[in-house]
Amino acid sequence: MIVLGKSSRFNADFVSPLFDPKYFSVYRVVLNLNEKSFLLSIFNTNGEILLIKTFLNINQYEIADFLGKICFEDELLKNKFASWEIILNSKKWMLVPSEFLPDGSEQAYLEQLFRIGSNEVCLRNMIKPLSLNIIYTIDSELQKKAQYYFPDVDIRHSIASSILHYYKSATFQPTGYFAALEIYENSFNYVVFNAGNLLYANQLQFDTPDDFLYNIILINNALSINEKNLEIIMTGINNQFNELKLIIQEHYPLYREIPNIYAPQIALEQQGFKLSQYAPLIFHYLENNKK
Repeated sequence: MIVLGKSSRFNADFVSPLFDPKYFSVYRVVLNLNEKSFLLSIFNTNGEILLIKTFLNINQYEIADFLGKICFEDELLKNKFASWEIILNSKKWMLVPSEFLPDGSEQAYLEQLFRIGSNEVCLRNMIKPLSLNIIYTIDSELQKKAQYYFPDVDIRHSIASSILHYYKSATFQPTGYFAALEIYENSFNYVVFNAGNLLYANQLQFDTPDDFLYNIILINNALSINEKNLEIIMTGINNQFNELKLIIQEHYPLYREIPNIYAPQIALEQQGFKLSQYAPLIFHYLENNKK
């Protein structure tokens, strides 16, 4: 949760003075879904964040059921906006070069690594600068409810937009290694670039901080990366985030905070937001709307 506290006007974590219900029809909405909470963000056409609202899944509903519940109960979600985007973190995903991914081949690829249930459908998102596609599964009931409540919704995997952001960040270090960690409850995404070229992208499981560090060291050793030459950033929504961050800082001297590349990020920092907790969502919108 954002540290500033709830705004009574919309029961939101944050409401900008620029937020005006008269302009709902031109605002864009991004809804980030995970098992424990949904994070709603509303943006104007300039990429400014106007509202952030957290929906806590206290009763541990299935994600599809929780989406239906909040769409039925929350008045804000019943308004007509310019566009809706849903971001999710499916655990069944892989990257495939665009030239090797004919239409309709998503399930055939995913079945090489995962068992695809009868209640799952396979989707793809393109990462154009790298000529890659991420293919992944989504619960069919969740897809149906998302399309019912938001008919023109754009569904995306969180790693697709994150890779876009990290790719652009990596280009600022054209001669060195750059890595990014996204921490979730019992897993993390790890993405590594060298001179703007994607070397590695995967999701790994961990139970303890030692597991977390061991996995990272193992991957870096396999890539022949010296810890002193790796610039690394870290975002996350894990309860152990601060502890994990200290571990990374101790082992990787080039660790740095989220770069304030975009004006909306700087504005949020000035208002007291913890960008490390919300970066995946913010990056998603900014990378898909930056000219």
